[in-house]
Amino acid sequence: MKKTEIRLTILEILSIFLLLLNIFCIKVSNPYIIIIFLLCIFSISLFISSFEQEKILHKKDIIRNMIIDTISYLTIMYGIGIFTGYVRNSYSLSIISIIKNIFPIIVLIIIQELCRYHICKKGEKKKIIIAFSILLFILVDISLNIYLYSFDDKSKIIELITLIIFPSIFRNIMLSFFTYKYGYRVCMLYQLITNIHLYVIPIFPNLSIYLESILSILLPIFVGMLIYLRFKKITIKDFRNKSTTLKVITGIIFVFTVITIALYSNLFSYTVAVIGSGSMDPTLKIGDMILIDKTYRKRTGRLKEGQVLVFKIKDTIYTHRIVKISRKNGKCYILTKGDRKGQEIDTWTVTNKDIVGVTKLKIPMMGYPSVWLRKLVEG
Repeated sequence: MKKTEIRLTILEILSIFLLLLNIFCIKVSNPYIIIIFLLCIFSISLFISSFEQEKILHKKDIIRNMIIDTISYLTIMYGIGIFTGYVRNSYSLSIISIIKNIFPIIVLIIIQELCRYHICKKGEKKKIIIAFSILLFILVDISLNIYLYSFDDKSKIIELITLIIFPSIFRNIMLSFFTYKYGYRVCMLYQLITNIHLYVIPIFPNLSIYLESILSILLPIFVGMLIYLRFKKITIKDFRNKSTTLKVITGIIFVFTVITIALYSNLFSYTVAVIGSGSMDPTLKIGDMILIDKTYRKRTGRLKEGQVLVFKIKDTIYTHRIVKISRKNGKCYILTKGDRKGQEIDTWTVTNKDIVGVTKLKIPMMGYPSVWLRKLVEG
C-alpha cells in the first residue's frame, strides 16, 4: 500500500474506534458534535492528500433521474398511509422549529458526503479503505440515533437493528458506490431528499417497524438500480436479449420483494409470523415461518377442531391447535393445545377478539434469522 492509503486506513480505524467508544460508553448523539468529528476526519484526510474534483459524464441527467426516482418512491411510501393511517410529525410544528431541526442535518450531510467522496476516491484501488468507510458511516448513523435506544431494553435493541443498522448498511453501500461512480453531489441530494422530509411534512405513514425497515432497505436498492441501468445504457431490449438465468433471478427478486412487502404490511388477508417456541413441535419447529389467513377473525363459523389457530393472549402471540369449539350467541369459545408430546390443554379460553387467524402454510426454517437475532439480544 502507498503511504497515502496507509494513512487513510489508519485514520479510518481510529475514527471507527472512537465511534464504537461513543456508542457503547459515551453515547453522545448531538449532531453538532458529530459534525465537528466528521470535519476533523475530512480535514485530516485533506492534509493526507489533495481533494479531487468531480469528472462525471451526464451529471445533470443523473441528478434529475435520482430526484425523480427518490420522490416517486417517497410518494408510494406515503401512499401506503392511506391504508395504514398517519401519525402526526412532532418535528414539523413551526417554521422556526423546522429550520432549527434541518440546519444541522444539512450541514452534516454535506460534510459526510464530501468526506465519503474524498476517502473513496483516494482509496479506489484498495477495497479495504472503501469497506472501512462504509463501516465508519454506519457507525455515524448509529451514533446519531443512539439516544433513542437503551441496551438494557431487548425490544429497543431489536428496533435499533431493524430500523437503523440494517437500512444503514444498504444505504451506505449504495452511497459509497454512487460517490465513486457519480460524485458527491448525487449522494448529497439523495441524502437531503430522504432526510429533510422527516422534518418538514406534518404527517408520517403509520407503518410497522418491519415494513418501515423493508422500505428503508429497498429505497437505496430501487434508486441505485434504476440509475445504474439507465446510465449503463441497458435498455429493455437489451434485457430481453440477456440469458434466461438472469431474467429468472431478476423476476424472483421482484416477486419476493412485492410479496414480502404485502405480507409484512398487514394490509391484506394474509400475513406471516415466525414460530419462536417448541410448543407445536414436531408440526411447527422453532424458526419455521407460517402464513396466516386473517379472514377467520370475522368468519369464525369456518373454524374447525384440528386447525392450527394463531391468537393473542395478554399481548403474546400463540400458535396452538384447536381441540374444542363451543358457540353461544354468535361468539366462539375455543380450547387449544400445543402438539408437543405431554402438552396439556391451555388454561385460557380463546374468544373472537383474541383470534389472529389460521395457519395455512409452513415454510421450514425461513424465519430462523429472526429467532437467532432475538436469542442473541436476550443472551
